[in-house]
Amino acid sequence: MWTTPLRHSPPAHTAAPTAGEGEGLRLVPKPAIALGELLRRTSPKLSEYRSLIASIEFERAMGSLPPKLTHAAQWAQVFDDHLSRRVKSAGVQEIVDRTSGQLMLDLGGGEPPAERVSLLQDLAVLLGVSSFISVERYALANDQGTFPAEISQDLGAALKIPQPPQTQAMLVQGDMLEFLAALPDNCCNVTMNGIDGFVVHYPQYHDFVADELARVLLPGGVAFGSNAVPLQRLEARGLENLGHLLKLGPSVSFFRKPRERLSCTGPSIREVKLEL
Repeated sequence: MWTTPLRHSPPAHTAAPTAGEGEGLRLVPKPAIALGELLRRTSPKLSEYRSLIASIEFERAMGSLPPKLTHAAQWAQVFDDHLSRRVKSAGVQEIVDRTSGQLMLDLGGGEPPAERVSLLQDLAVLLGVSSFISVERYALANDQGTFPAEISQDLGAALKIPQPPQTQAMLVQGDMLEFLAALPDNCCNVTMNGIDGFVVHYPQYHDFVADELARVLLPGGVAFGSNAVPLQRLEARGLENLGHLLKLGPSVSFFRKPRERLSCTGPSIREVKLEL
């Protein structure tokens, strides 16, 4: 299904939809999430996670960085086609309905910072999310692939990347597993692409990420993406497999967390301070 992406710009109707336009898309107030407030959970497995991350980083330092990927542009085109009524999709509509007005994470991806954040802003606006956080281990990687241990810094602000209307967009450099471990329960939706056995060939890492995804997803929330091993392991953790609704090929995953399944191991998103 995936083709070589073109640079995508959100359609005009996403900025100011009129009656009958932008079906399923709702503009929402633009909250400001402070990463320091959001990332305040201390995982009981943090030491184990960091040890595994250090092993991966040591091995990565002996080789090269993962290839650059462009899934953000491809997904933006899928949602644009649906919202513009060129391609009607029950699966895409389900994602739009579940993510509008909520926090969305994009875990991994690999594009250069300026291009990546621009593409992610397009996707965030199309989905109508309130806040969009891109977490990328190599967002500002040098030749050695180093990244800071601090995961509560918004590089988007540091790089003076313009904010899209109605949506807060942030870029965080760090490991996705450590980032997920610091999130409260039941707080977000997630997209993840290209996190396969080639990029990370530690099966335990994929299992840990899947465990954390099942915890942090909103009740009724969704996780979707392509070529992502952790997503493929969500069904075994009680999430509903809706991949057939997207009809985008066997490499694409789409899961929904049952509304009645609530995690109870940490603070709720309702306890996170939002400045409206």
